[in-house]
Amino acid sequence: MSEPQKMTAFAQASEAAKNGRLDEAETLLAPVLVESPKDAKAQNLSFAIAMQRQDFALARKRAEAALALMPDDPSTLSNLGAALIQGNDHATAMSHLTAAVEADPNHFFARRNRGMLNAALGRHAEAVEDIKVAVAVQPNRGDIRMALADALTESGQLDEATAVIQEAAKLNIGSQVERTFFWGRLMFRMNRFPEARQAFSAVLSADASEMKHYRALAAASFHCGDPLHAEKVTAGAYRKFPSFERGSGASDFRVLVLEPMGLDFFSDIGRHPVNYITGNFPAFLPIERITYTHAVADTGCDLNDALDMSQYDVAINNRPVFERIEARRHAEEYENWVSELPMPVVNTPAAVSMMTRDANAKRFADAEKFVFPRTIGVAHATDIDTTRDHILAHTRFPIILRPRHTHVGHGVMLINDEDGLREILRQNPFSKFYAIDYHDCASQDEMFRRYRLACVGGRLVPEGMRADFKWNVHSWDHGPEKWSELGLDEEEKAFWENPAKVLGAPPEEFFRDIVDVTELDVYGIDFGFRKKDGRVIVYEVNSAMAIANGGDLVKFPYRIPQCDHIKGLITDLLFEKAGKTAA
Repeated sequence: MSEPQKMTAFAQASEAAKNGRLDEAETLLAPVLVESPKDAKAQNLSFAIAMQRQDFALARKRAEAALALMPDDPSTLSNLGAALIQGNDHATAMSHLTAAVEADPNHFFARRNRGMLNAALGRHAEAVEDIKVAVAVQPNRGDIRMALADALTESGQLDEATAVIQEAAKLNIGSQVERTFFWGRLMFRMNRFPEARQAFSAVLSADASEMKHYRALAAASFHCGDPLHAEKVTAGAYRKFPSFERGSGASDFRVLVLEPMGLDFFSDIGRHPVNYITGNFPAFLPIERITYTHAVADTGCDLNDALDMSQYDVAINNRPVFERIEARRHAEEYENWVSELPMPVVNTPAAVSMMTRDANAKRFADAEKFVFPRTIGVAHATDIDTTRDHILAHTRFPIILRPRHTHVGHGVMLINDEDGLREILRQNPFSKFYAIDYHDCASQDEMFRRYRLACVGGRLVPEGMRADFKWNVHSWDHGPEKWSELGLDEEEKAFWENPAKVLGAPPEEFFRDIVDVTELDVYGIDFGFRKKDGRVIVYEVNSAMAIANGGDLVKFPYRIPQCDHIKGLITDLLFEKAGKTAA
């Protein structure tokens, strides 16, 4: 009988890494990398070890070094994309992952990573396309099956999502807890809240180690009419998961970012304790010189007990929607708590509370240079006639109805007559929303344009332009080629270069009435032009706008320099607040 063949150094390193002996794996792998630097498997293992250590800066360096040696290797491209995701550099990550898919359309990790990134960025149709390929390559991976079910759910393909979960259960793919969780998400999206609550209760009982399990049960309980239970579950989540930190090593100073728990009013179930990817400006700030600690800030957890406040130089209040804080019935307590923090605070709760939609409508009602639409807050119970009379006493048709607790485009409706208004009130008892005068802002080419200015420390900078063929302008779904064909890219660049030409005066001069009374440090101003007379319409002024992220930088890479410019201004503001010297 022949002697068993001795394992190679690479195989020994792989075995060590698999069993968590990372130092041993590094030692065994080092001579392999010296002898065969273009060995893709060895380079990928080196990267994987750094990822296991959660040293994402090192993982990125190793992936970049490997890519320099093997520029067309799909695994190396995918690795670099994964490392860049961890560093919040999503535009560059997407470009590398796309290159990996182009090199090998069936590369499992490239498809999986790009699919997950697309899902996190809200591009669920693209996520479905990628994850379906990943499932075909590795059909027995439960996590990928559930990722597909989730992407299908979020893209509205509910029947197909149902089939995916049921097939996974039939084939016993993935864990029962995982399948039950995504079944609950599906039921939630179908407005079957009691069934969602039952599923999430079972999940949390089986696994209390995931923040998303708490959030999901809290959301379902709230929609089942049990806010007390929702509050109880939420408080437990805050105590268990107080914070999340991101940075890339040694930093000049530390910033405490006070975050809401997802959408903070249980209107959705989300995926993470805090949405760091598509949130406001703190999510997009560079991490090379500043370390950010994102902490869930709520009365359910005293952060003074969870964190050492003396280690932070600056705090950012990233709970930018006052109505949500108010709805949770602790606005005064939160404002008092933040006012006692031992460091400077960017966007104090008091400043945020001044800039609600109805408060702005009153504040700027008599502005001469622009129009701010009449806006009233509405709390509708069940008496349709009373609510209708209240709305029509203050606004006129057409009327925009917008949920009070959101600043996104979803759920916003344009109501043209009394029958439509009555039907919406009938369908939505016990709802809170804003009723806003609608002004037709279509341009001569029948497109609707929305311009955004970022205000950083009192300085107004053009952030970007959005346009569409519909009145509720929030995104562009017609592809970058069509955007360019219509000349909208050059139009947006012209706005960056000379906003005074668009407004007829420098932004600080034109919007002096706003800048002088707004105490926020960083915020946005959205405006357009009224069709009938060309007057400027200010849609909103608040800190809830996503700025410095440029929308979809993968599809519109020309926006990157302007984004970086705004990031630099905000970073300089943080250095100034911290009493440090900026780069």
